[in-house]
Amino acid sequence: MQRVWRPRGRRSENKGVFGLFFSVLILGLGFSLYFTSKIMLSTPLVSVGWKGAMSSTRLGRVRSVRRTNRKICPFGSLCSGHRLGVGVNRVSESLLEQTKLSRRTKCTAQVIENKSDTNVSNFIRAIIDEDLKTGATGGRVMTRFPPEPNGYLHIGHAKSICLNFGLAEDYKGICNLRFDDTNPLTEDVEYVDSIINDVKWLGFDPEDRIYYASDYFEKLYSLAVQLIEKGLAYVDLSSESEIREARGTVKTKGTPSPYRDTSPQENLELFAKMRNGEFKDGEAVLRAKIDMDSPNMLMRDPLIYRIKHDPPHHKTKDKWCIYPMYDFAHPLSDAIENITHSICTLEFDVHRPLYDWLVDALFPSPRPHQYEMGRLNLDYTVTSKRKLL
Repeated sequence: MQRVWRPRGRRSENKGVFGLFFSVLILGLGFSLYFTSKIMLSTPLVSVGWKGAMSSTRLGRVRSVRRTNRKICPFGSLCSGHRLGVGVNRVSESLLEQTKLSRRTKCTAQVIENKSDTNVSNFIRAIIDEDLKTGATGGRVMTRFPPEPNGYLHIGHAKSICLNFGLAEDYKGICNLRFDDTNPLTEDVEYVDSIINDVKWLGFDPEDRIYYASDYFEKLYSLAVQLIEKGLAYVDLSSESEIREARGTVKTKGTPSPYRDTSPQENLELFAKMRNGEFKDGEAVLRAKIDMDSPNMLMRDPLIYRIKHDPPHHKTKDKWCIYPMYDFAHPLSDAIENITHSICTLEFDVHRPLYDWLVDALFPSPRPHQYEMGRLNLDYTVTSKRKLL
């Protein structure tokens, strides 16, 4: 007969005791982690409040930021020296002493009183200091934060907000909040309200310094007319595919449009017809007359005005059916607002020649100058507002 093994009673009892012990241990650890996280979340940690860089509409209401005399800048040396408070919620002196700014952020946060108490420098500050020393800007420092209202902000925008508003604050200058709202197809008043809330959440108050590129549509139109009169712009009746093909590639030169040498008078008449709605979408565009052989593709007679009958603009409604391109409206809006230092991220480096060309052609000195800084990116994190929609 085959013997069947059966556990003895004592061993079975021991197994039950050990099982109970481990169950209690796991439950204890779970409760411990739960209450620890609750305490951590309720404590005013020295943390980077990334939610603050996002829309409260998108991520839910977040705690308000109380600005204090001491601020923490999690963006490294480029922003250190500004009295900023990114994601700082009622940071107390005792807490700062306890934490000693340890690894709560994955960057070297710095506690600063104000600019006079620190010896912080970076290339942008060096440029501003030199401009003030030489009088290049007439002793003024004027910056701007110019988002397009086509999405919610992210952490990269938080860096730009802190940099532009912080520099203006440190140098006793002015920073404008300007919405470059030149594309009614992607823009919405929801994003406008969200961006304003985010700027205030970060501790900055634009007060009466909120502007829109659409405020300057009439002025921008007259500037485009000036370009046409100078022979520096022309109306192109080619199709979108024809324009794209004629632009060439990075290895081949572009081909001039057959409309490139149209007389200024005829171009003025065509441009007026564009404004009056006599062309359908895509039937005509206004192009800057620069250089079709340029190695910079953006300088090969770029589009500066296009037709968009629908949808209506969030601010001007149905008043306009032609809209300036971003690369046209942005530098000229800077010039209209008398911006001294136009700070943007490195991907706009190739746009600077067009920025300079437009401003030099239409505005006398002193004029704004564009400077590029590195983007703020986080690993394993989406930092594109278009991908967040």
